[in-house]
Formats: sequence, structure tokens, C-alpha cells
Amino acid sequence: MQSIQIIPKLDGVKTYIKDTQIGIFIDNSGSTGNKINDKKIILFELGFALNFRKFNTTICSWCDSAKVHFQNQSWVSKNSITPETCTEPSCILRNNATRLVFENSETIIFMTDGEISANDVTRFASQICEIIKNKTIICVITTMDIKDRINISVFAPFLFLNRVIIFSGCLVW
Repeated sequence: MQSIQIIPKLDGVKTYIKDTQIGIFIDNSGSTGNKINDKKIILFELGFALNFRKFNTTICSWCDSAKVHFQNQSWVSKNSITPETCTEPSCILRNNATRLVFENSETIIFMTDGEISANDVTRFASQICEIIKNKTIICVITTMDIKDRINISVFAPFLFLNRVIIFSGCLVW
């Protein structure tokens, strides 16, 4: 019996998530401490990220500083991921450890509930433009309701890519 191949195998394209290096970047700015339906946004983001922990995944947090928390299927930082200061994605590239995760990940899952200024969009875009060319980016915006006014300014630097997905993680438990 001959098997049917629905999606042809492409040279150089990984076909299984287990074969892909994934970097997950969780926004832990102050607003992620807000509650929606009695759940903190940061808990939604962390729960989403932990679904990938059995794969080749590194989980980092970012606000105005960045930190690696989970790598090689174990916790690197014993400190919990808690809501802190402002939303500044370029901080990921100022920290050597999180910069390496960003550069070496084939797939990046980028999570936020916030927005950034036009100047911050320009700065972040100029810093990542060469790094992200051959990556798959999954942008997850956390919101209370799909009908909310959704600001995707944090994701703007990724939007010129061919392999970008924007997902609205509606916080309804």
C-alpha cells in the first residue's frame, strides 16, 4: 500500500517541532500583572510557553531588561517571572544570554499585551532586521476579548517577513 504525502518535504525545512530550536519571549512588563477574568496576563503567557517545555525550547522574559528562565528542559533561573516595569523589546538584544537565544532560535514565539512608541518600533526594527530574516515568528497578543482594540506595534518589526503569524490569545478560561 502506498502512503499519501499531503505536504511535500522541502529541503532545509524542519517538519517536526521537536527538530526546531524555539525561543519564547514573554512580556513581563507591569501591565501583565493586570487581571482578566480573575487571571493575571503573565500567568496566561507563562502557561502558554510551558506547553513547549518538552521541546528544544528556551523561555525568556522581557520588559526593560531581559532574562533566560528555562533552557534545555530545566529551569535556569529560580526567580519567578513577575510583572515589572515598562515594555521595551530591544532590551532582549542588550542582554548577551537572551540575544543568543534570539539569534539561535529557528522559531521565535513573541508574546505581549502592550504597545510601544513609534521610536521604539524603529529602534527594535533596526536592531533585529538582519537577525530575523530566516526565522519563523509567531506573535501572540494577549487580550481579554477579540473585540478589544488591539495594538500590534510591538510586532511591527516582524511584519515584513514571509514567515510570521499573529495570534490573538484571547484570555477566556
